[in-house]
Amino acid sequence: MLFWGVNMKKTLLSLLLIFAIMFGINNVKAEFIQVSNATDLKAYFNAGGEVILTDDITFTANTGVNKDITVDLNGHTINMSNKTLVPYATITVMDSSTTQNGKITGTASFVIQIGSTSRTGGLILNSGTIEGNGSYGVRNFGNLVINGGSITGKAFVIYNQKDFTVNGGSVIASTGIAVSGNDNSTFVLNDGLIKTNGDDIAINLGKPGAKFTMNGGKVEALYENLPRSGGVGVMAYKDTEVVINGGEITAFSHGMGSNGSIDGSSAGTNAKFTINGGAITSINAPAMYIPQVNGQTVITGGTLTGVSAIEIRAGSLEITGGTFNSNSSIYESASNTNGSTTKGSSISVVQHLTKQPIYVHISGGTYNAVVPVSQTNPENNSEEDIRKVTIIIDNDNSVPIFNSTDPEKTIYSENLLAFIRGGAFTKRINNYIDPDYVELEENGIFVVHKLYNVLLNTNKNGKTTISKQKYISNEEVIINIQPYEDALIFVLDATDESGNKISINENKFIMPESDVNLRTQYLKAIVNEIDISKPVSSVTIGVTDKELAKRLMYEALIQDPILFALSVNIDPTLELVIREMEMTAEDRNKMLEAIQTEDAVVLKTYDIYVEVKDSDGNILGAIRNLPEELIFAIVMPEDVATVKKNYKRKYIIVESSEGYQVLDPDVKDNVIKFKTNKLSSYTTIYTDKKIDKDVLPDQTVIPDTKDNIIYYFMIFTFCLIVMNVYVIKRFLN
Repeated sequence: MLFWGVNMKKTLLSLLLIFAIMFGINNVKAEFIQVSNATDLKAYFNAGGEVILTDDITFTANTGVNKDITVDLNGHTINMSNKTLVPYATITVMDSSTTQNGKITGTASFVIQIGSTSRTGGLILNSGTIEGNGSYGVRNFGNLVINGGSITGKAFVIYNQKDFTVNGGSVIASTGIAVSGNDNSTFVLNDGLIKTNGDDIAINLGKPGAKFTMNGGKVEALYENLPRSGGVGVMAYKDTEVVINGGEITAFSHGMGSNGSIDGSSAGTNAKFTINGGAITSINAPAMYIPQVNGQTVITGGTLTGVSAIEIRAGSLEITGGTFNSNSSIYESASNTNGSTTKGSSISVVQHLTKQPIYVHISGGTYNAVVPVSQTNPENNSEEDIRKVTIIIDNDNSVPIFNSTDPEKTIYSENLLAFIRGGAFTKRINNYIDPDYVELEENGIFVVHKLYNVLLNTNKNGKTTISKQKYISNEEVIINIQPYEDALIFVLDATDESGNKISINENKFIMPESDVNLRTQYLKAIVNEIDISKPVSSVTIGVTDKELAKRLMYEALIQDPILFALSVNIDPTLELVIREMEMTAEDRNKMLEAIQTEDAVVLKTYDIYVEVKDSDGNILGAIRNLPEELIFAIVMPEDVATVKKNYKRKYIIVESSEGYQVLDPDVKDNVIKFKTNKLSSYTTIYTDKKIDKDVLPDQTVIPDTKDNIIYYFMIFTFCLIVMNVYVIKRFLN
């Protein structure tokens, strides 16, 4: 009776507890409720709250958690036997004991299943251990968070089908996969350890839509087996994605990898890797093995180390940064139809028997290996198949650096040429340089620079040359200007590919990172230069400084916006025209009356202007003003320049574009010079005036011989008289 009474008492207390919780009698708990048996714990699983175990508890049936609850294991064990704990709410597990022996264990396929396909749930592990001794460990249909503690099992320790985050603690598999990512599941590792001790994979994304993001923590798969077998860090299959931002992945076999199939229907098709940081290390295989059909791998940072840092056999690989090391002291590549082929390379490009396209673009990073980049064809794929392989090395992001320990080669390719468009190399790599690039030695390193073209656009009036057609950026380009006879440079400008103007100083410019359009245009300047030292047979006019005339004509053209616009992009000709004009008697009389000159002789009238023509001789217009004054000279023949005896001659020049303006020319011997910057009509006029014989002429007159004798005799007689008077005066004194 006593035994029965005690049991009845416990039953009544449990019922009262359930009623109290259900009806809100004990809604607010100031501290953890002590629980020592399965019945009470199950009651709290249905009511929620915060409980602390005071004894080990065993469940013999599948048990649900329907309200959010915190369970402090307090060093004790919840044994699910061969049954499963199923949270449909969030259960938070911790162990406050100093020994940290608290755990949830069981032998069912899943010791815990979080939610179901139709209901969600959650598990937060802050400390303590969840131990799966059955086929699997924890199955997650809801939200699984590990902040501390440990989840252990044989294989598939975490079978994740929804959202899983690790901020600390560990997930450890003894024989198989530690974390399996399934359809559309997400796994984020911020800190902590994911590890397999077996010949298997630490993290396996086995179903489409699964995604793994690693921001920190460690992934380990260090089981050692036969060469190129053993533990794999992360494996991605069809339509899955891996993003590594930080942390460490260490494996005996591939640190990260995928798989391939010939038809692309399964295995690793479309698997995508993104690496922004962290460290991926393989002891006995490539750090990354990329065979997936249509796979995409993008690397911006991080450190990858293995027998090859990366081996790609299908898909695309884009590298803009990071460090890529080979831990092999020899370089070799051999056929392998089910795994990697090459060691001793940072980047190994080897088309698989799937014969899929491969695209590799390296535009940054550091590569340390016997042969930093290699391409081989150990499967003897056809030439047609190998044409699907593309490698590009350039400086689009930064200058990639390739350090080789091979005495002869830094880059090796069995089938490709001319794919290097940038980079810095410890050995020469001439055979693989694109023709539009050049390799220059700089402090013992061979640096590849892009060559940019200078595209010359010139015309027939001159010749423009540069020392070469292609230049690297920041190189000085010297322009050699060669105008033909009677020509001078008219247009000299340079623009980059975007149309931006490039500064040219003293016929030099600095090459930008762009092709350059260099435009030189020459104009022909025809000028009649006169030689004033030679006698002429008729009145002749011309300029005294041909080069000055050409310069002033050129400057006048570029200052005229309309004529300049018409002249650009053609072969212009400027001709200084001095055309003799016939003046009517009426016009002559008007001019003489206007300048109030009597007895004037009008010699010649000239219309002076600069004619602008195109390359076909069509007249585009005329220039009537020069930016500076130009000297014109009129040379008289001897018969015209001779002045009659006892006459004095005065020359004037009349400009008649707007009214009449009289110019006072410079006259010497038989040459008349006048300055002007106005190009119009000019008329030469002179007047001869008779002079007194006793007055010495102020201009050159040619007297006859008799007059000369009388003139000098009179001077001599005058001098004798003055001397006699002076002597007599001295004697009388």
